[in-house]
Amino acid sequence: MRLAAKRLSERDAALLVCLDDANYLYEARQFNDLLYRILRLYEGWDVRKPGVFAISSDLRLNLSTGVDERVRSVFHPTEVNFPPYAKPEILEILGDRIRQGLYPNVMPKANVTLIADLTAREQDIRIGIDLVRVAAENAENAGRRTATRKDVMDASRSIITPTLQKRAADLSEGERTLLYRIAELAQETGADMTSGAIYEATQEYIPTGETTYRTRLRRLEEAGLIDLALRTDRGRTREVLLRFAPEQVLAACGRTGKTGAP
Repeated sequence: MRLAAKRLSERDAALLVCLDDANYLYEARQFNDLLYRILRLYEGWDVRKPGVFAISSDLRLNLSTGVDERVRSVFHPTEVNFPPYAKPEILEILGDRIRQGLYPNVMPKANVTLIADLTAREQDIRIGIDLVRVAAENAENAGRRTATRKDVMDASRSIITPTLQKRAADLSEGERTLLYRIAELAQETGADMTSGAIYEATQEYIPTGETTYRTRLRRLEEAGLIDLALRTDRGRTREVLLRFAPEQVLAACGRTGKTGAP
């Protein structure tokens, strides 16, 4: 900071900082302290007030409320929201990357569609690009000229599963138990996945009141593990949709998901 402040003072320049993937700084509990040091730089040195661009790929995270009062007093961001890519946009982006980086027919159209589906579920285009790369590497390592569906699914386990595991680990035992039971129900053919039906089905595992249940359900949605889709055909109830494959969720929750906890 001392060297940066000296150069800024000599040039009578203002410091502009872009914090890309600021949500990861937030998860690592470094965002608040880093912002404080940057935004308060002018108080300790004879420099202009700095500016900060904070970019987050987690649409659920509100960075302005994720800081303490000493930072909030000087951090007044103007938010610019970019909606997640729709599936047609994902297909177009992945198609461009594949044409530029792979030989023809290495990635069949069916695999590109599968990767686009996985990417849309994660709401992060970088995951799709990584899936293309790792699936192609899997095929190459196996001595094949064309990537298979298995190559893509193997890639998804190495790329997506760590994200799922971290989100599951951050849950309380009660929340993780609920998630485990939702994944079990999702594997059953014809299972009723409305929030009310799941509440009834979880009582033998984790007997709770409706208020606690709905609080946990919202927590799972905020963690990016489920979506709560409105269904107007059944009295405006919510359908619970997993954002990961049920078997992946079961593996991530492990045995802790079966024990139950408040």
